[in-house]
Amino acid sequence: MKKFFIGLVLSTILISSASAQWFVQQSGTTNNLKSVYFTNNQTGLVCGDNVILKTSNAGNNWIKTDLPGIWNSIYFVNSVTGFICGNNGKIMKTTSAGENWVSLNSGTDKNLNSVKFTDENTGYITGWNKTLLKTTDGGNTFASTFGSAYYMWQ
Repeated sequence: MKKFFIGLVLSTILISSASAQWFVQQSGTTNNLKSVYFTNNQTGLVCGDNVILKTSNAGNNWIKTDLPGIWNSIYFVNSVTGFICGNNGKIMKTTSAGENWVSLNSGTDKNLNSVKFTDENTGYITGWNKTLLKTTDGGNTFASTFGSAYYMWQ
């Protein structure tokens, strides 16, 4: 019984300290939020429905930028260059740490679900209807590559 009690106390302490690492952050928006990416322990961006949020203090405060579109995924290749993708084939790129975004030509009108890069030039975007896009020039052009599943996420 003594071992059980000590085990129960230790389990409770471990569970309490594990859950104590999570706490609520207020985003300041009611928009649906879909994806988050932190470039370091202080600076992060979130994309969602018609919005981009940015924090420079580990999520304590968020600056909201209205950006028309349903944005499903965000990824940064370094501290200033990042990409978002969303519905209707929309892709945007920032080279100013999320301050300004420019539209890129995806060559598709399919909903795009996820964006990832292996280095500053090579990236992949997955989407509906077996959509798989690849860039080897930092997003200047995207080539369609056939995917094997109807809906694809990375």
